[in-house]
Amino acid sequence: MCWCNIVPAHFLYVIQSLGGNVVRSAYGKDIIQSIGKSRKRFLAMMIITILGVAMFSGLQAACEDLRKSADRFFDIQNLHDLSVMSTLGLTEEDVAALEALEEVEAAEGIYSEAVTTQIGEKSFSILLQTLSEGGIDTPYLLEGYLPRQKNEAAVTQKFLDDAGLEVGDTFLIEEEPEEGEKGRESESPTFSNTIFTITGIVIDVTNVDNPSGSTSFRSGTLSEDVVFILPQAAETEVYTGIYLTLKDTKGLFCYDSAYEEAAARVKEQIENEIKAQREEARYRQVTEEAYAEFAEAEEEVQKELEEAEEELRNGEAELKVRLAEAEQELSDGEWQLSDGFSKLIDGERELLAREQEARTAFAEARKELEDGKDELERQKVPLAEAKVQLEEGERKLQDAVRELSIREAQAKEQMAAGREQLQAALSQTGETLQILSGQTESAEALLGEQWPQTVWEVCVDSLEGEMVAELRQAGNLEEETVFAAAEKCRMRTVL
Repeated sequence: MCWCNIVPAHFLYVIQSLGGNVVRSAYGKDIIQSIGKSRKRFLAMMIITILGVAMFSGLQAACEDLRKSADRFFDIQNLHDLSVMSTLGLTEEDVAALEALEEVEAAEGIYSEAVTTQIGEKSFSILLQTLSEGGIDTPYLLEGYLPRQKNEAAVTQKFLDDAGLEVGDTFLIEEEPEEGEKGRESESPTFSNTIFTITGIVIDVTNVDNPSGSTSFRSGTLSEDVVFILPQAAETEVYTGIYLTLKDTKGLFCYDSAYEEAAARVKEQIENEIKAQREEARYRQVTEEAYAEFAEAEEEVQKELEEAEEELRNGEAELKVRLAEAEQELSDGEWQLSDGFSKLIDGERELLAREQEARTAFAEARKELEDGKDELERQKVPLAEAKVQLEEGERKLQDAVRELSIREAQAKEQMAAGREQLQAALSQTGETLQILSGQTESAEALLGEQWPQTVWEVCVDSLEGEMVAELRQAGNLEEETVFAAAEKCRMRTVL
């Protein structure tokens, strides 16, 4: 037996058990027979119907579960029921006026501002928003912790993905300047601290969406990345918005019409009872502040104008003094100019005279130069002849030097020969003197006083002269050397 045969049997049994009257009728029998003849088609239609009902039931239950999960998430994070915004900003008076309503459970002001951050080469805009001190719209913490100091911030995963940062990193913000009527920037920035440290990753309960897809619980998601900071980090007394939580919405399903009706009643009450009054009060406050600033600015301008007028008066007096001094200096300058002009004329005359003298001297010098050139041309021929004579004289001088060298060598040879002859003569003279001395002594001893001493000396002197003359001729010696030899001969002769 196949599965197709089993199913109709069971189906027939169910039909018979539920409605026996239908089976017993002719119409019921005809239906049963038709089902039995087309078992496969009936089974396919039955399965399609079961799947359709199951899909519809699942989708209906899933949507309801998602809405309930979102409602429970919003309740846990204390999502606001209504928000109030104003182009002129909101103050603590507006918060107090809204919180005074009977249906309002809590009201709290928040401040948000779009700033620019530069991370590496990327520059994009982010929304800085203060956290609620009363716990309204508390961000859902995924990692880390919420800010505890003024320089700390909690960011979304989208911001980390866009900036390429992690928990513990820092980023720098730069406020966009607010310009006044004449383009003047605001006096002081809203955020005194410009460097923030990332302490945690959160989910913004007012912007619940899927960062990696297109699924979103709520419409109108923000295009800017939201960064949460402490209220103390924003130095301002004006709020950009006020968040309200209502008493009548407690326990109501946020997607139910009863919740929308309760929120609509409070919204209508705010618009009817508070809106116009607070708008007027805020307008007066802004205009009074503007008038006060204008009066202060006007007073400051008036003070600066008075100071400028005083400086102008002082400047005029000083200018008059300086003008008088300048006129005196101008008068002195004119006199000096006149005197200088006279000196200039005299100087020009002297310059002309000296120029004439210089020209005359220059002409004379040029004439002398030309005469010198002519004389030089005339002296070129004698100079060439003198040069030839000089070269001839140098040649003769060189010949004379060579001849003198030859003669000097010959003279040295003759002198050496003379010295040898002198030595020989001296030796011979010495021997002669010795003989003569011996004979003289014998003669003196023999004759005694009859010795002719004077005649003997004359003879000796004559003999010495003859010897010196012979020595000069023989040796060609210098005179001092000859006389020295003669003196030696004489002494020995005397002895």
